[in-house]
Amino acid sequence: MPFRNNFATCPTKLRSSSIGAEKLTGMLGPVPYRRPSALSYRSVVWTLALLVSSLGLYRPCLAQQTQIPPCCIIPSATPSTADNVVRRTFDAAAGESIYIETELGDINVVSWRHKKVEIVAKLHGSEGEVNSFGLSLAKSGPTIQVRGARRPQKFNLSWGWWSFKVEYIVKVPQRFNLHLHTKNGDISVANVDGGVQLETVSGDVHVKEVAGELAITTAGGEIEATKVTGDLKLQTGGGDVMVINAVGSVDVATTGGDVEIKSVKGKIVAASDRGDIAVSVSGRNKGLQLNAESGDIDIFLTGAVNGNIDAQTNKGEVQLSNTKGFRGNIKRKSVNGALNGGGSLIKAKTVSGTITIKRK
Repeated sequence: MPFRNNFATCPTKLRSSSIGAEKLTGMLGPVPYRRPSALSYRSVVWTLALLVSSLGLYRPCLAQQTQIPPCCIIPSATPSTADNVVRRTFDAAAGESIYIETELGDINVVSWRHKKVEIVAKLHGSEGEVNSFGLSLAKSGPTIQVRGARRPQKFNLSWGWWSFKVEYIVKVPQRFNLHLHTKNGDISVANVDGGVQLETVSGDVHVKEVAGELAITTAGGEIEATKVTGDLKLQTGGGDVMVINAVGSVDVATTGGDVEIKSVKGKIVAASDRGDIAVSVSGRNKGLQLNAESGDIDIFLTGAVNGNIDAQTNKGEVQLSNTKGFRGNIKRKSVNGALNGGGSLIKAKTVSGTITIKRK
């Protein structure tokens, strides 16, 4: 569910010095003229900025933000670096949902036995950074909405947000639906039954013991999913993907990382543009479709796995090892045939890598 940015800025005023130019000149005497340089201008700017910051002349005012409920206003920090904690609890029933959208920050979600949702937001940074971050928490019907974003500033002396950190710690009933989005941060979810949608632009995602459909997207991080019951759809633009012990279909895509899949009882689709793919299959084969543009593909078989094999590479080799029961054509760059009488398709393709299919 999209959120709108309703945060406003607070007016600030800077008072000029009461010392007159003539009085100051009389005190210091005549000053010889020198051609100003780029370095002198820069020194003056930095000196004035530090002076304004130290005098506290610029302080965004949270009390005047009409879009944030009073219960959600973040307390002021100390002038240096400090922790600010916002805690909120909502009554919630099993099967309801929570939406979190934050401009930055890690999100950690776990389940507990209470029929409540507890949200703890920890903000760590300077006073200006903390006061410039708006946070809203509300519930509408069966949905809890959490939003965190930097407030628009007319004049910002923080010169970036390098030291500012946000962490969300959320506890939900075990049967709950999650929709989590952070632009800059990691996401972790554990022991939740329900639909789970996770998205981060720059961060890793770790999921453990989730029962329900799982969709994960990250533009530049790793994905790890363990003990998942339900269909998985995982996509990353620049990280590795690991799936261990999943019941359901698995669809994995990565642009620049490796893929490792073990103990999956469902159809497996995996693609990597610049990485290797390793898949372990045991028991009944429900289908494999693996594609690596410039990496190797390793398929490990445990037990009497059957299927129709279609493997080919343009510049590498296809190797079969300890695969008794195979009947078909074996060439240097391709293998086609039936394994243990045939069955669901086992398809592997790579442009410049090697494909290895072997029984453990």
